[in-house]
Amino acid sequence: MTSTQKSAGPDRIVRYGDHPDQHIAVRTPSATPRWTAVLVHGGYWRSPYKLDLMDPMANSLSSHSVATWNVEYRRPDEHGWAATTADLAAALRAVEVSTPIVVIGHSAGGQLALRGVADMPDGSRPALAVSLAGVIDLERADEFDMGDGAVANALGRHWSGDSPDDVASSPRHRLPLGIPQIIACGLDDDPHLLDFSRDYSAAALAAGDAVTEIHSAGDHFDIIDPVAPLWAEVLAGIELALGSGRVDG
Repeated sequence: MTSTQKSAGPDRIVRYGDHPDQHIAVRTPSATPRWTAVLVHGGYWRSPYKLDLMDPMANSLSSHSVATWNVEYRRPDEHGWAATTADLAAALRAVEVSTPIVVIGHSAGGQLALRGVADMPDGSRPALAVSLAGVIDLERADEFDMGDGAVANALGRHWSGDSPDDVASSPRHRLPLGIPQIIACGLDDDPHLLDFSRDYSAAALAAGDAVTEIHSAGDHFDIIDPVAPLWAEVLAGIELALGSGRVDG
């Protein structure tokens, strides 16, 4: 990452299970929070990648009067796909705030965020879901062998349209989600991810979802870098979608 944002630790840790990875790092701004960001990190669902990928964003949002809940979860390479899916559901249930909630997922975290939101019952869903360079079409990601077989590694086999859980796990196959979404990807990112975002946005709009599409200059990590113009554009889109009237980055 290119961010120069100083790292700061969370104010508290919320645990939603007994395993060490089942926790959420919570940062509460000094001013009254205007909204709450639930952050879901990526890393192609592999255990070496952790929630610290989202720490610069969490710290930056906190300085803009946004509370952040940065989610850690058990990765499927060590614990299986069902554990990862269950952890995201449990983490989303654990978020208890009075402000509007925005669920933001990056890369593989985009898949987890949108799938988690799609699984939530009516009445408990967030105000907005955001995919940042998300792997949001598992069928095609598996077909293209993205991340050196990341989808098959996570699922334990290749994606299959005959598997109800595989279909449920792929946001592109869950449309419409029924809540507003921002689908963003840098123009300098992996062409497949950019194509996934464009295709998903068109399909979601056709299905009746309210979708804001953001495709601007930047790469896979600019989109989570709090000093990058690409992230500033996404943040402005979130503020606009929430109707806060504040669009500065």
